Amino acid sequence: VPSGIVLLPVSIWANQITGFENNRLVFKNVKVNVNNTDESIMNIKDLINSFKN
Repeated sequence: VPSGIVLLPVSIWANQITGFENNRLVFKNVKVNVNNTDESIMNIKDLINSFKN
């Protein structure tokens, strides 16, 4: 994965991958700001509940 690219093949955002061409994944080119964190990874139940509130 090139520098500046975030690959999330197994996530709730994976539908941003739109296809496969010339032995490469094709993306929707969604621009985002990504920061690191020291927080624990949320389990899926807590993650889904965080969207409900």
